[in-house]
Amino acid sequence: MMYCMGAISIISGKLLPAFCILFFLFAFFQILTGRYWGKAKSILPNELESKRIAIGTRHNRLVGMMTLVALAALFLTIVYLAHTREFWVGMVGLGTIGVFALRRVFQSDDQMCKQLGFICPHCQKPLYEPRSFINLNGRCPKCHKSILSDTQRSAALS
Repeated sequence: MMYCMGAISIISGKLLPAFCILFFLFAFFQILTGRYWGKAKSILPNELESKRIAIGTRHNRLVGMMTLVALAALFLTIVYLAHTREFWVGMVGLGTIGVFALRRVFQSDDQMCKQLGFICPHCQKPLYEPRSFINLNGRCPKCHKSILSDTQRSAALS
């Protein structure tokens, strides 16, 4: 019984953190590259799908780098300001910088949509949104009208 408890404490003490770090790196790599299991097949034409993937890849890289920088800044803030009066000032500052950084990422997405011509033909708004399913339903995330022509829609359904 004591041997079993000792083995559990060794596993949870040394292997569990290593496993968690490896899992985080694996998931982080899949998110950044867009190569992950269970990915549904897109119904968009190749031209639109390649634009969507280019914008999504850039978006994921920006958010991934921002996340790493935010975690490092949070860690440093906690380590160096944990027992000082400036701790909350540092935390509010990090939150403010994070909000502005996210806003800039979304502005960058809209700019890239305009550069690549990934615009809705109906409402003239950018088609890319991080959590939209435009590649599965072929609808604009803003006005919800189909962006596929009748021939493209019938080819996608067959």
